[in-house]
Amino acid sequence: MSKGKMQGSQALQPLISHAELMSAKRILFMSHLALGDFVYHGPYLAALKANYPHLELDIWFDDNKNRSKGWKSERNEALTERIKDSGIATVIFPVAGSNDERQKLIRRGNRRQYDIIFYFSANRSLQFAKLAKQIASTAIIVGNTPPKAWLNLREYAYYRHVKRKFVLDEVTGKRELVTHIFDRCRERYERCFGPLKLHNTHKQGLPVNTTEKSRGVISAWISQQVSDHSSPLVLLNPFSGSQKQDLSAEAFTSVINAIFTHYEQAHIIVNVPASSEIGVKAVLKAHELNQNSQISLFTQSDNIHLLPALLQQVDFIVTVESAITHFASTLHCPQLAIVRENAASRRPIEYVDLFWCPERIHNVRGIELAPKVISAMRSLKL
Repeated sequence: MSKGKMQGSQALQPLISHAELMSAKRILFMSHLALGDFVYHGPYLAALKANYPHLELDIWFDDNKNRSKGWKSERNEALTERIKDSGIATVIFPVAGSNDERQKLIRRGNRRQYDIIFYFSANRSLQFAKLAKQIASTAIIVGNTPPKAWLNLREYAYYRHVKRKFVLDEVTGKRELVTHIFDRCRERYERCFGPLKLHNTHKQGLPVNTTEKSRGVISAWISQQVSDHSSPLVLLNPFSGSQKQDLSAEAFTSVINAIFTHYEQAHIIVNVPASSEIGVKAVLKAHELNQNSQISLFTQSDNIHLLPALLQQVDFIVTVESAITHFASTLHCPQLAIVRENAASRRPIEYVDLFWCPERIHNVRGIELAPKVISAMRSLKL
């Protein structure tokens, strides 16, 4: 963001006043959050909580979709535990598995009697406007809306309950210059609340905590898996929250083979969701890699501290767009991130290199990706 633009946005009066926040008891934040999103929303929510410690701040991250996905329960558990671990939220409303479950969440929200509800959503703002009205029609509802010219009469009827409105400023341009999601978060929170001072440890996002116990568990696990501790230890994460953005079996195995071609003694840890473990084993077997003792599968458990502890103990990370991209960045772990050009705002802040995809990550070919991985590893002198 340019200096002039920043000064202009800060000159605007915040949509929610200091007096309103001081007199409020409960406030609800609504957004379609994923683990990676919380890395960048978390610092501002933490700052809001620090400024107004009397407030009970609740978080609703239901995506308002009716389609069921196999990884939804895994995302629910991981994000719920992550938010709990941050200590920011009093009550957490997770993704509903059905309309009946969503109605239960709405009734639970009714009982909270919110004074203020605010939401941010680039694609589903109408759904959040509807939900906010259902949860607390008397609350001060603040959120983004499309430009008025885009609204039909039915949509306008829902948005009129949003008492304080603003339009998201989605900046476009060259991929490396697209406004980062962290900067967009700053613009949105400052539009609602005015400037919020971030904690010194939150300047690159909300870091993922590790514990002495989790570091010990991971150290012991690595010792069992790895025989040569002097060789490169690489974490490969081929999975995102969507099959379209997962690495194909061809690209996945090409990267593995390239690493072993250039680093014979390397050990590769593949991060695998529990729901995909059988599929990964089948791919490794089909490519005659299943008997390779230098490949280990790591499946995230319900202990949210283990994955970040693992990230800190490997030498290099290769990952598709996912929470791991952002976790690695906040932990200063060297990574090559595979990022879509149309999702440039979600590139990591810190990285060794980026592999840009013009379309779906699933379309990436190993012949293009593997040399980029080896080049990044060589730049680290592994």
